[in-house]
Amino acid sequence: MNLDKLFLWTKEYTITGRDGNPTLVNGKEIKVYQRIVGDSELIRARKKALSASRDLRRKLKDRDSEEHKSMIPDYEPLENAGLIEAIALSEVHSLRAEAAKTANYVQKPVAPHSEADLEAFEEYDEALEKYEKEKEEATRKRLTELTQKRTKELENLSREELEDLYVREVASAIAQLEMLKVFNEWCTYMATYLDKKFTQPAFDSFEDFSGASSLLKDQLTASYIDLEVSGDDLKN
Repeated sequence: MNLDKLFLWTKEYTITGRDGNPTLVNGKEIKVYQRIVGDSELIRARKKALSASRDLRRKLKDRDSEEHKSMIPDYEPLENAGLIEAIALSEVHSLRAEAAKTANYVQKPVAPHSEADLEAFEEYDEALEKYEKEKEEATRKRLTELTQKRTKELENLSREELEDLYVREVASAIAQLEMLKVFNEWCTYMATYLDKKFTQPAFDSFEDFSGASSLLKDQLTASYIDLEVSGDDLKN
C-alpha cells in the first residue's frame, strides 16, 4: 500500500501538562492532528536516523570525545573478567538466536487430520506440549554451550582487544537507541499538524520540533507511535 496516496489513519490529540490536564491557551485546549506518514517520508526519516546513529557511533568509539567519556560506562577499573562478563551479556541475544537455530531438537509432532477423532487431538496436544518443553530445554543447553565457547574465546583476547570490543558493543547498543529515537521524532514531526485537513504543519522545521520541551516531544511521539500501531492492527 502506498501511504503517500492514502492516509487511512489519523487522530486528534490534546496537548497536556505535567499534571496530565489539557494545556490551555486563552482558555482553549491546544489540539493537534496526526496522520501516518507516507512512504517518501518514511525513507526521509530513516536516512536522518541512520545519519544520526552513524555520527554518534563514531563519536562513541573515539576515546577522546565527550560522548565517549559521558555515555560509555567507565571500563578502566574493571578486571578482564568483568569486561568479559559485560561483553558476553551484550551478546546474549545473538547467542540465543544462534542457539535456537543450531540446537538438536526432537521431531515436531504431526497434527492429526481434520477428520480425526477427539482422542487423536488430545494425544497431539499432549505431544505438542512435550515437544515445546524439550525444545526449550535443548535451546537452553545449546545456549550454555555457546556461552562457554564464547567466554573461552574472549579469555584469549588481550586487554586492548577486550576494551575495543566492549566499546564497540556498548556503542552499538546506544547507536541503536539513537536511530530509533531520531526515526520516531522525524516521523512525528512530519505527521503533526494544526488543522484537520493536514495543511498547516505544527512545526516550521525539524529544528523547531527538536528544540521543543521534552514533555511536548515525548507526548507527541508517543501519540504518533500509538497511531502507527493502530494502523498496523487495521492492516492485519
